[in-house]
Amino acid sequence: MRDPRRTAILVTSHPGQRTVEQLEQDATAGRRPRVDYVELAKAIDGEVFDLHRLRAGLPDGRLSSRLIDQPSGRAAAQVWTALRSLGHHDRVVAWADRLGLPLALLAKATRRDIDLVMVSVLLTSPKKRVLLRNLRAHTHLRAIVTPSSVQAAKAVDVLGVPAEKIHHFPQRVDHRFWRPAPDPKSRVISSVGWENRDYSTLVRAVDALDATVEIAVGSVVLGPATSSKAGRSALEALRQTSGYRRLREWEQVFAERPANVEISHQLSHLELRELYERSAFCVLPLHEIDTDNGATALAEAMAMGKAVVVTKTTGQVDILRDGEHGLTVPPGDVRAMRQAIQHLVDNPELAAAMGRAGRAEVERRHTLDGYIDRLTQLLGN
Repeated sequence: MRDPRRTAILVTSHPGQRTVEQLEQDATAGRRPRVDYVELAKAIDGEVFDLHRLRAGLPDGRLSSRLIDQPSGRAAAQVWTALRSLGHHDRVVAWADRLGLPLALLAKATRRDIDLVMVSVLLTSPKKRVLLRNLRAHTHLRAIVTPSSVQAAKAVDVLGVPAEKIHHFPQRVDHRFWRPAPDPKSRVISSVGWENRDYSTLVRAVDALDATVEIAVGSVVLGPATSSKAGRSALEALRQTSGYRRLREWEQVFAERPANVEISHQLSHLELRELYERSAFCVLPLHEIDTDNGATALAEAMAMGKAVVVTKTTGQVDILRDGEHGLTVPPGDVRAMRQAIQHLVDNPELAAAMGRAGRAEVERRHTLDGYIDRLTQLLGN
C-alpha cells in the first residue's frame, strides 16, 4: 500500500543528469541499473526535485532561475525551493548532506516545522562538523541514514547527534543489473572508480605481472562518456576542484604505466558491466580515509560474482570480509597488494569461490530492493 503522505525527494544535480522518466526507461530496457531515489519515489509516490524539476517551474521561480544557472547555486536553489514547498509536502527526503544539512539549518533558523530525513554520504567533513556539532542542525532532522558504520558511530560520538536519529543501512546495489556471468577464465584484472583511489600503488604493484590490468576511471557526477563535448566540459570542471586533486597524480602515473595496464575513462554502465564480466577478479586500491569510499564499486564487483582485493581503510569495513569475499591489504603497501593479486592469479578456483561468496553476501545484505524496503519503513514510522 502506498503511503498517503506527500513526499519531496531532493537529489543533487550534475552535468548530463537524466530525468526520472529517462532513468526509469533506461533501467527497464536494461541499459543501466535502477536508481535508488527513483525506486523510492515509485514505492511511496514521491516527487523528485532534481535540476529538471527546478527548471520546470517551482515556487519563487525567479530566484531559482537565477541560481540554477550557476553550479554553485543549484544546491541553494533546491534547498530554498524545498523550504518553500513545505506547504505542499508532508515530508522531505534529502538525498545528500549538502542538501539536507542546509535545509535543516534554514528550517531551524526560520522556526519551520519539518519532517526531514537525510540520506548521508559523509558527515565528518569540517563544514558538516560545524553544521552538526556547533549549530546543531540535527535538531531539525528526524533521521540520518548512512551506509557507513564508521560514519554512524562518529556522528554520535564526535558530532553529538542523538543515537536514535542515526540509521545504518548497508550499501545497496542493483543485483538484477550487476549479476554474475559465465566464468571468462581470463587473466584480466579490473579496477574502477574515482574518489580516493590509489592507482599509483596499483600500477606499481602490477608492473610485469602476467595479467592484463584494465583501469576504468569514472564518476557518476560526470554523466555519460567523456567523448562528448558536455562530458569533456564536465571533466575539465572537475579538474579544478579540490576534491579531485589526485587526477593530476593519476595522469602522471598513467603516462608512465607498464605495458600490461590499460586505461579507459567514464564507461557507460553496460561497458562497465562488460569489464566486470571479462575480469578474473577486481582490485579496489584506496588511500587511508574514515569514509567508505569505494563502496559502490565494491558492491558492484561482488554482485557480479568477483573476488576483490581491497585496501583496508578505516572507513571501508562494512562489506567485504577478508579471506571470504576477497583479500584486504594495508594502505599504500605495494608489496602486499602485489602478493594478494598474485595469489588470486595463481589460484583461480579460490578467486571464483570468493566471488560466489560475495554474490551471496550481496543477495543477503546489499540489494537495492532491501534498501528501499528499509527506507520506506523508516519514513512510515
